[in-house]
Amino acid sequence: LGPPTSLAADPSGTIVAVVGGRTFTGGTGGFSPLSHPGWETDRYRVTGAEPSPLGLVVAAQERESGRRGIFLWEEDGVREITPRGDSLSIVRSWASEDGWVWLNSESGLRKLGVEGWRVVVGPSSGSYLIPALWENKAGRAFAFIRMPVEERGVVSWDETSSLTRAPKEGENNVVSGAVTSEGQTVVVYESEEVRVLQDGFWTSPGIPSDRVSGIHFVYEDSFGDLWFASSRGLHLFRKSLRRWSALQFPFPDSRNRVNDILALPDEGDFWLATDGGLVQHSSAGGVETISRIGGEELGAVTGLARDSTGGLWLSSGAAFEGAFRWASGRWERFGAAEG
Repeated sequence: LGPPTSLAADPSGTIVAVVGGRTFTGGTGGFSPLSHPGWETDRYRVTGAEPSPLGLVVAAQERESGRRGIFLWEEDGVREITPRGDSLSIVRSWASEDGWVWLNSESGLRKLGVEGWRVVVGPSSGSYLIPALWENKAGRAFAFIRMPVEERGVVSWDETSSLTRAPKEGENNVVSGAVTSEGQTVVVYESEEVRVLQDGFWTSPGIPSDRVSGIHFVYEDSFGDLWFASSRGLHLFRKSLRRWSALQFPFPDSRNRVNDILALPDEGDFWLATDGGLVQHSSAGGVETISRIGGEELGAVTGLARDSTGGLWLSSGAAFEGAFRWASGRWERFGAAEG
């Protein structure tokens, strides 16, 4: 029968495959032909199938006449839903992140919903060829228009905004891309360039050329990290990894002026000596400020240390005399009077 020409998964996780002009369903236990009341298997050659909330959306061609059509396999039968006036000389479909179906035909790009087809791109005097479309679960999407030439480029949109065109971003053919959960658009070009759209601006992330050579697929995992599949292997861009993060109080705050840091590896805590007192960051994520000890304002704490018994010491160059020690659940003062 040959390789599959279409693969999709329904909400239950069952795979729907189109092979040799017929539709099959199954999974790890094997596949079996998928039949439906009212569908004439010998009359039509199936070219694509995408699950939707209304039923299975099937693209097919009549074997005798060659006429193409889009059909909806509903519970009680089959209904043709071919867009009016469209000969479907160009047909490509994608499953939408919200469960619906995108359709590229010569008259443009449409999305199927409860009320029928909604036009997103088109119509034009020429035929549309849109070989690439991606979107995230929030409805943010982008597509690459290869034809007509006067509209060639990358377009992006979401459910609440109008179409935004970036013609200069489509001068080279798009081979892959993704729209991240944060709304970033990542585009990989045939020229092995990677471009990122965020907050209305396009930038080049500066990924080494040996990492983007031959990329043909981009995938965002549940952690927000990006996987790049290429002819040289699989590469991971770990957006979720935060080597550095800012720990800062709202401006203005004297605790943002840090004079010393003491880390306690065993507990996972660390302490900051600041101009606004002593600040503890616990391993559980809590933050506590100690600005007074025994009724005395600490002010600028400039030194921190831990002794061999686990006691915590703090001092100041000018705010107070001597030093304080924390041990056994209480503070103790060491100054001139204590020797």
